[in-house]
Amino acid sequence: MLINVNVEVPDGIDECRYCRQRYPGHLDILRKGFNECWRVLKPDGTMVFKWSEVQIRLSEIRDLFPSEPICGNRVPKNSGTHWLVFFKPTEVEE
Repeated sequence: MLINVNVEVPDGIDECRYCRQRYPGHLDILRKGFNECWRVLKPDGTMVFKWSEVQIRLSEIRDLFPSEPICGNRVPKNSGTHWLVFFKPTEVEE
């Protein structure tokens, strides 16, 4: 499954695309996006997530993920690009 996330941002944010400024609510938008991807992911499904640290460090958004990644890497080292793999297990009824 390939999901392309497009985020609507307040007017003028395009001017900040390549700077380190943030706008109010950016973390909430990311959290909602992660939760929606997780919601539509089928049980026993795998989601591969790519993140570039050009503007926001991965450590700043780790708490927004709906689960812990099963693995991940940085290729090449020091590039700032992360690949994380998530697995959604089949829910077990008790």
